[in-house]
Amino acid sequence: MIAAFDCGSAPHVQRLADYVHQKALDQALYFAQSAEDHRLLLIEDDDSRLVAIASHERGYLLEANGEPVAGTHFRLLVLVDYLRGTKVADGRSLFRSALDVVFADIDGRERPPRIEMIVERDNAKMLSICRSLDGHLEKSMRSGDSVFLIAI
Repeated sequence: MIAAFDCGSAPHVQRLADYVHQKALDQALYFAQSAEDHRLLLIEDDDSRLVAIASHERGYLLEANGEPVAGTHFRLLVLVDYLRGTKVADGRSLFRSALDVVFADIDGRERPPRIEMIVERDNAKMLSICRSLDGHLEKSMRSGDSVFLIAI
């Protein structure tokens, strides 16, 4: 299912697609029981079709003053390409619905309620979603990326 998952060909998706197809399952299996508490989520619709893949792990986030604080590193969330922009039965976007599944899983891990999410600058839709979640742009980590710290 993971190998056949079509993430699309948008520039901001291609790097994630490579990770999903080549490394996601191996990393999830390798780190599942370790201190990283890595989680790979395969999100299905009511017809048991894989519609999204997400992963997150325990991490230490940098606060504004530079001191590390425990939280969650949200590694990725990708939707199957042909369902981008669709809505679920309750009217929410599929993306927002999948994001809520991830947040619920993080909350269930009993980690501190801070999430670090790295978003590429050319992914305007995701930047907008992060800002709408009361996330704030903390600082630029690498060329082309933005870091959002989100509290759940």
